[in-house]
Amino acid sequence: MIPVGTMGHEHVQRYGADEPAFRAMRERRPGRSSYLLDTYDTIRSGIPAAFKLIRRIPAAATPSATTRATRRSNTAPPSSSRRARASAPS
Repeated sequence: MIPVGTMGHEHVQRYGADEPAFRAMRERRPGRSSYLLDTYDTIRSGIPAAFKLIRRIPAAATPSATTRATRRSNTAPPSSSRRARASAPS
């Protein structure tokens, strides 16, 4: 299956955890990845897993592997957006 558009909750659930789902998305869509942060626990697993992978491959080193976005559902608490922005690599 070749993913198109943004990552859905079912993609993350298929892998059972945020980090392996994010890695799979990055491998399948280098340069166009976006990570859905709120499938399980936005603060404890979604945000840390996303930024762990984002920090692993700096954009300047390999522009084609750059993650373009993170997203959360509109049902996630607003504090999760603030936490994600504060955690983002500069």
